[in-house]
Formats: sequence, structure tokens, C-alpha cells
Amino acid sequence: MGEWTGYEGDYERACAVDFVDVIPFGRDAQALIFGDEPAATAFLPEMDTFVQWMYADPGVDVIRALGTVTDARWETGPIFEISGPLVLLDAALPGADVTLDQPRQDGFGAEALSIDITPGRYRVESADVQPDEHTCFRLHRFVNEGE
Repeated sequence: MGEWTGYEGDYERACAVDFVDVIPFGRDAQALIFGDEPAATAFLPEMDTFVQWMYADPGVDVIRALGTVTDARWETGPIFEISGPLVLLDAALPGADVTLDQPRQDGFGAEALSIDITPGRYRVESADVQPDEHTCFRLHRFVNEGE
């Protein structure tokens, strides 16, 4: 995390990602980039899925809303090798300046989160889901390539 330069260099390459991609940084590190516009993001460990808040009424129960989704169209994304905990952070922040926080109860709102995922090779799949006309989330799930 400390090698991520943020606005001093890596940020420009992250901004060039349209949707989802993996970019190298530092000596031997890689970053999984969720492109597009900045969006509050949380990780749901029970689903091995990142959730980006596109729009919703304040206070919406994310887990309950996602439980109503039955027709997600998953798009296949990049392959990502995970060797240890992931850190979710705003790409503009230099890694050395980031403080790992506890998220709010709904999983959103921390400056940076450390996320434990079983090491392995994963395919990232993404889908936009709209449980109702007032709610939309972008999901990014990890599918273990070893299974």
C-alpha cells in the first residue's frame, strides 16, 4: 500500500480505466481499479463482492436490497492474483498517507479498508443491479479460478 503514489503518478493511470482493470504499480504490486466515477464502496465478505453505491435512498438496507436481485447480468473482467489482504482506498490518496478505518455499520464510509480474501487466482465479474427504481448498485465479485 505504501508504494501507491496516488495523485503523484498512479492516479492518472487509474483514471484511464473505463470500467474494471488491473494495473501494475511499485516494484511488484498490482491494483484492481474500479473505474468510472468515484462512488462509495463497501465489501460484503459473505458474497466476496464489492458494492459501489450508484444511487439509493438514504438508509437503504444494502443486503436486503441485493437479496431481491435475481437477474444480474455479470460481465467477465480481468484475472486478479490475490496473495494477501486487499486494501480498498481512493486512488487519489498516496498509500503512505492512508489510515485503515472501520466502516460504518452498512460497510461504507471508511477512508481505507483492509479486506481478507483467501489467496488465489480470481476472475472479477461485474454487474449493475437495480432492485427498484430508486436504487442502483454496481457489484464486483471474485470468482475463484481454481474451483
